[in-house]
Amino acid sequence: MAATPLNEYLVYLPSRDGRQVYIDPSLVPVFTECVNPTNDAGRKIANDIHHKLSSDATGTQSGQAIGDAAEFYMDIGNIGERCVRVFYRIVQAESAQASKGPGVYVHNIQRVLSNGRNVDVGLFHMKPLDRRWIEEPVRSSELTTKVLRLGSMADQSGLIQLNDLANNMLKASGQDSYKTDFNLYHCPLSVSDAGNEYSTPQVRQRVISPSDLAEVLVKTASLGEWSGRQYDAYTVYCYADASKLLEGALAIAKQKNISLEKFSFSIVAPYSPYSFIDKLARDCGATSKLERGFMSSASQLHQNFDPASINESAISTCKTYSDQLETSSDISFFELWKGMGSAAHLPNVG
Repeated sequence: MAATPLNEYLVYLPSRDGRQVYIDPSLVPVFTECVNPTNDAGRKIANDIHHKLSSDATGTQSGQAIGDAAEFYMDIGNIGERCVRVFYRIVQAESAQASKGPGVYVHNIQRVLSNGRNVDVGLFHMKPLDRRWIEEPVRSSELTTKVLRLGSMADQSGLIQLNDLANNMLKASGQDSYKTDFNLYHCPLSVSDAGNEYSTPQVRQRVISPSDLAEVLVKTASLGEWSGRQYDAYTVYCYADASKLLEGALAIAKQKNISLEKFSFSIVAPYSPYSFIDKLARDCGATSKLERGFMSSASQLHQNFDPASINESAISTCKTYSDQLETSSDISFFELWKGMGSAAHLPNVG
């Protein structure tokens, strides 16, 4: 999906105090998924986003992008309960052309999960052994099998172990009895940087970005027959919020004009509109399909905001969204979110 121009951002909450905070209106489903102001914890985070970004967007609690002095993120909330990572850009008066003016421009929000078990991230080779999956880190940026699974999962104690993650992935894609080696790309978005590398106010975990995944896809696609490591076809299963990472990686591959014709993507309960991924995959010469079995409430929310969907619920939601933007030129983001009504709430589908 193309980036929203800064001059189309909305005021987050009307205020005369501190910096003005703006936000991409297309983040309505992401805001619901990550913040969810329908409960007390979500309302506190929603208010804190405005308070902290308007008063201290460049302070000691923010992380700054390396090589881009205007790009930041800040973690807001309690990591033991609910916490979000807000990515934003600072626009100064002297560079305010093509924007709404000086202020903070929020362009992404992600849930932050703890990693109390110190589970590593990146690419692994998974082998079945005595009813368990044994992981071996892959040091190169190339697949070692013809099946890749992308995703992460957490419980109340944080990110789960890779053996448990593998079993949950197989169950979600209806492959409980699968006992063949595969590659696993462990990519929790809590440590995703949305494409930039950041310096941080404290030592953090290794950061996964779309460019890391793109490198795996591109290098694997570029393997020659002489390498002895090439397969005729690759199947990639993408689970839940890993769809956001895959979308970014496919966009990079498309930009570099890399053919992924050997790849087939099976998308399981994605946290982004499926049509975005499907188009990018086809633009790269690959194929994709949306698995019709398991569908989480968060995934259903994002599919309802898919402008290419022919589902009646999605058509209705997208019309309500566009009508809200067209009928009020000075609507705030929070007014937009509230005006969407139940369409912007997490559906109760599992």
